[in-house]
Amino acid sequence: MTGPSQRTEDLRQLEETSALGYLYNAIAHELNNQLTNLLLAADQFSGSQSAKTLDIMVGQAQKMGEVVRRLQELGGANMDRGSDQVSLSELCDDLSAWLVQLDPASEFQFELVDPDAQVVVHRSNLVRALCFLAQWGGEMQREHPLRVRASLEQLPRSSWAPAGETITMAVLRIRRGNPPSEANPLLKSVVDDFFAATRSKDEVELMAAWEIVRKLRGRLQLFGGPGHPGVEWVLALQAPE
Repeated sequence: MTGPSQRTEDLRQLEETSALGYLYNAIAHELNNQLTNLLLAADQFSGSQSAKTLDIMVGQAQKMGEVVRRLQELGGANMDRGSDQVSLSELCDDLSAWLVQLDPASEFQFELVDPDAQVVVHRSNLVRALCFLAQWGGEMQREHPLRVRASLEQLPRSSWAPAGETITMAVLRIRRGNPPSEANPLLKSVVDDFFAATRSKDEVELMAAWEIVRKLRGRLQLFGGPGHPGVEWVLALQAPE
């Protein structure tokens, strides 16, 4: 059995590798957007403009391309930890063990509606993301226990799927207090404009968690949070076909 000291060391390593791997790729994606814009601008130069200026722009674009490729290599190395097919009960056991280590004073309640349901995941990365989400925004609701509900649900196949076309997904609901029924747009704003502002540690961890879920072809929604009487994360994961 993994002891508390080993789990603390595992947590440190996860913070330095798994989540950072996803952020490397997010940064690489943003740099690649800038690289594309630079190359498009260079392509618009007319024959009467300075060839020297054009050469400088192309040279800078090539250097940025090397940075992007290196970041993608680092991100891939940190993300590629193999896939496991695990049950929802196993994931909840892992999450419970981590949370007790991180915050022994907190109260946790788990409701396993479909405990044997399987999901295919990068196990350590996903547990790290779940820890981010379980702790995020929780300072304001410490008087409420953390409730985790795991079940299978029929959800729309995609945002563009015809009405009634659904897919079976494993859903984890991580909740404190009494969040509102309307989704909080904060998650979307952080993801869409991550590089447009100075980000706090919580927002960096939130971005890392979102990247992990995205790479698993999952879905993530936020309800409530700071400024609300509760917070709930709804995480949907692909079940094996």
